Amino acid sequence: MRKNWALSALLPAGLIAAALSWPAGLLAQCAMCRATLANSDEGRRWAQGIDSGVILLLLAPFLIFSAIFLRIYSRQVKAALWKRLRQCREACSRMKPTFARAAKSL
Repeated sequence: MRKNWALSALLPAGLIAAALSWPAGLLAQCAMCRATLANSDEGRRWAQGIDSGVILLLLAPFLIFSAIFLRIYSRQVKAALWKRLRQCREACSRMKPTFARAAKSL
C-alpha cells in the first residue's frame, strides 16, 4: 500500500514539473501553422495566443480522462479495503469461540 501512495503522490508532481519546464519553442502548433503565422507581422502576435488556445483545448479531455481514471481507481481501492475488512471480521469471528473456551478453562 505504501508504494501506491508514493506513486499517486509523485505522478501528479511529475506532470506538473514537466508542464512547467515545457520549452516555449515546442508548444502546441504544428510546423505548418507556425510557418504560416511567422510570415506576417500580425501572425507573430497571434502565434502565442494560438499556442495557448490549443493547450487549453487539450485540457478538457485530459481532465475528463483523469476524473474517470480516479473514479475507477478509488472504487477498486474501496472494494479491496472492504474485502480485507470482511476477511478480518471472519478471522475474528472464528477466534471468538477459541477465546471463550480458553476463558472458561481458567
